[in-house]
Amino acid sequence: MRITRRSTSAACLAAAAAILAATFTLAPPSAAAPTHPVAVSAQPVAGSSNVKLEGNRIVLGDAPAAIGATEIKQRSGLAELTPVRFGSPTSAVVVGYTSGAPAGSSAEVDVRAWLNDRWSEWTAVKSGTPTALPGASDQVQIRIIVLAPPTGGKPWVGDVTVQPTDKAVAPRMTIQAAPLKLHVFATREGLVGGTTANGHVIASRDHFVALPSRRGLSGNGSGTYSVKGLHRDALRVRAGVGRRAVEHHGRLLEPERDS
Repeated sequence: MRITRRSTSAACLAAAAAILAATFTLAPPSAAAPTHPVAVSAQPVAGSSNVKLEGNRIVLGDAPAAIGATEIKQRSGLAELTPVRFGSPTSAVVVGYTSGAPAGSSAEVDVRAWLNDRWSEWTAVKSGTPTALPGASDQVQIRIIVLAPPTGGKPWVGDVTVQPTDKAVAPRMTIQAAPLKLHVFATREGLVGGTTANGHVIASRDHFVALPSRRGLSGNGSGTYSVKGLHRDALRVRAGVGRRAVEHHGRLLEPERDS
């Protein structure tokens, strides 16, 4: 059979088309997100404090200003929202939201991921900007913190969405294999009647830890993050970062003596 240049070209084009089709057919689907962002329920879950729901907005509540461990008198509110589960793990997310912060006030949005059967630390996010997670996860949670001076308007956050993405820089934090150990000095602060960062009202003989960051701040009444202290005289105390006889800004443990 005589093969012409035209038939040879046609055969090459057909083969190339078949290879391209196979390539696109065999390519694995992207692990990134759904086409549209997932709307996050604006209803605060247990552990939230001094916030209220107005339409689709989380607004600072009506509790009066209080003095906390930082000895700054201000109004504060914290809202943890219902966790969102994706169809597959993602290493980064894009959180979207609207917000309003009257003069002197602020509204912060954070995200954390469920990794190795526990929650990671919280990471602050900016609306519409990809945020790397400390590891691949199929479940994330959003938190809102609103702060304001003793008088004035109330900050708010609304229209919260979250979407997986593959466009983010490498995370700056990692999950530690073992608890961090430090030597610290503790003191009796008093502050009875004051309020911790998660809204817990300090009572007499409370045990709580005030850390210089909200990344490890538990919700009020929760012991998600905690600190265990061992006194040199064998008095062992576990405190929440925030509070509650066993908490981290959430729950506290009564001191227990080693036998």
